[in-house]
Amino acid sequence: MRTLLALFVVAPVLAGSVDFTAEERARIESHGPWPPPRTPFDDFRDALSRGDSVTAARYPAAAQRGLEIFVGSGRCFFCHAGPSFTNGEFADVGRLFFSADGVDAGRWGGLQQWLASPYNRLGAFSDTPPDAARAVATKHVVMEPRHYGEFKVPGLRGLLATAPYFHDGSAATVEDVVRHYSELDAGRLHADGARLLQAWQLSPPQVADLAAFL
Repeated sequence: MRTLLALFVVAPVLAGSVDFTAEERARIESHGPWPPPRTPFDDFRDALSRGDSVTAARYPAAAQRGLEIFVGSGRCFFCHAGPSFTNGEFADVGRLFFSADGVDAGRWGGLQQWLASPYNRLGAFSDTPPDAARAVATKHVVMEPRHYGEFKVPGLRGLLATAPYFHDGSAATVEDVVRHYSELDAGRLHADGARLLQAWQLSPPQVADLAAFL
């Protein structure tokens, strides 16, 4: 477990190592200080790292069991790792994108807006030279049908403050989210690419433990 806990160490931000547009800088600055506030999990992780079993034992037993599912059979860390517990990618997790109000195109719609935006790395407000690698990468973005139904993998820090969950707010509680993955209908997922998601088939106590960790 100690090796896997290294996935969640808060790494320092290397200022100037990434190209940001003016809009991106404003958005980052509005999100407050870095690193984010510490949590009981951070204390537990650090205690394990230094071999402090007394402090580690203070972390609730239910949360410890939930963490074992998170980094074990649930394989949650493939998408939810790093200081913010997200890989920053997009994924189809089997949630509906059709509703009475129409279609939420997910990543597809986001790419349409981004490519047309004057704030992308090829736009009028970009600080990135048009021949820079990141600008060239923007130029060659390809929209694919699989992007329908893909949504940004959310960070898990401060999770209790962000309810309701999923892109459409269709899950009221963390337990509802866990039950979705526990009972996942893999037939709803896109068939292309490597499929990480499988139904966990957790027992009610396991659902409670994973929710306690989250």
